[in-house]
Amino acid sequence: MKIGIPCAGFIGWAGGIDQLRITIESLVALEESDLEVHVIVPDRGSILFVRNIMSRMRVFLSNGLRGKSRALPGKPSTRFIAESLGEERIAAHFHHIDMGARALAALCRKHRLDVLVLSGFPLGPNFPFPWVGYIDDFQYKYYPDYYDPTARAKRDRFMARMVSEPRRSSCFRRPRCTTQSAMCRAFARN
Repeated sequence: MKIGIPCAGFIGWAGGIDQLRITIESLVALEESDLEVHVIVPDRGSILFVRNIMSRMRVFLSNGLRGKSRALPGKPSTRFIAESLGEERIAAHFHHIDMGARALAALCRKHRLDVLVLSGFPLGPNFPFPWVGYIDDFQYKYYPDYYDPTARAKRDRFMARMVSEPRRSSCFRRPRCTTQSAMCRAFARN
């Protein structure tokens, strides 16, 4: 089985890098002869370049309009990410691609990946390969006072997509698990 781990959505925060490292090391440690782990790092290409420029401009303009001077957003270096994820020491295949579903699908096709696990972003219901989404937490549900209504609504829409768009979901209970449908109903109300 060929498993892809897309790093988009995780490499911008320390907890995300830790989650990726633990997942990669755990899969590699299985030492299954038919298991190939492919780590997919979106750290080059024109789409990523344009997104980084737009993000920096947005912060720059926002700060300027409010009269604030704040550091512009950066990103971890490619070297830092490679070292953190163990690119030189772990028996996994590392691929460096552009951002976006098109580049991700092309890589999946080229290497004949069977599934993507731990996707930090919804890939859409029509993404040509099976994928499993990752939801990091529900803090905004437990502590709603720390989030404004717009942020809570945005997170609800994001969570609804993460549970409704994958073609399949799995859980540990058998014979039938309603976790995905229950989560869909919970987020659909908002």
